[in-house]
Amino acid sequence: MQPNFYEEYAVVDRTHWWSIGRRKIILTLFNRLIPPDPDRQILDVGIGCGVMLAHLSPLGRAVGCDRSAEALRYARVAVQEYLPQSAKSAALPDLIQAGAEHLPIADRSLDLVTLFDILEHVPDDRGVLREAVRALRPGGVLCATVPVHPWLWGNHDLISHHLRRYRIGELEGKMTDGGLEIFYRTYFNTILFPVAAFIRLARRMLGGRDLGTMGDLSTDRSEVPSDFSMTKPGLLNDLLAWVFSQEAKWLRVSRFPFGVSLFCLARKSDPASGHQNTV
Repeated sequence: MQPNFYEEYAVVDRTHWWSIGRRKIILTLFNRLIPPDPDRQILDVGIGCGVMLAHLSPLGRAVGCDRSAEALRYARVAVQEYLPQSAKSAALPDLIQAGAEHLPIADRSLDLVTLFDILEHVPDDRGVLREAVRALRPGGVLCATVPVHPWLWGNHDLISHHLRRYRIGELEGKMTDGGLEIFYRTYFNTILFPVAAFIRLARRMLGGRDLGTMGDLSTDRSEVPSDFSMTKPGLLNDLLAWVFSQEAKWLRVSRFPFGVSLFCLARKSDPASGHQNTV
């Protein structure tokens, strides 16, 4: 991301409707599919500004890593601010400066690795998945969220230094090739999908406000506005957060067949135990 984006993203991570809704959806799915375990070893890769890491702490012993020292600086503040009351008695999550491609973690030492909107940033996403699998114990779980549909490519992808939006089946194929067995998948950001699609397509039809093409890092991003700048704190932001968060209720009992993003859980193959889950 652009250096000045972290200051904006620190606010976005706390207050923007997309961050609030995504956090609610992920935590709802985790509460449904991954019960808390104080001995579970968790690594959140690419923690951004740290709010999500704080909310993962009740699930086990959480550690966060990010390649950016600036991101870690914001994360230290967010972790203390947002750590749930149920986890206050435990030590604060550790923070490590490291990239997703080379994790300073021993082989087969983790029970859960999370890659929340990380894979679209890295040139070698297969390599990042292999590195996560290396660090997972047999039966351990990897959780990834990614943006989907290349035709939705827009300004936010550009300023966030996305290299791709995933095609249907692409993430699952790469996970399977890396030695993972998918056991849960759903799309999300579904209710607002028509709005997002309309905005992205209308921009192109009305003069091409969305710049660059998917995977092209040569475009000057210095003057490109983020989609986050479209919504400031206030009534509209609160309304969108409420609407987006309603998806969490549906996902307690079912799944979405389409959406702007994809949520995927996969288990590291364990031939000795018939892929029994450790979570």
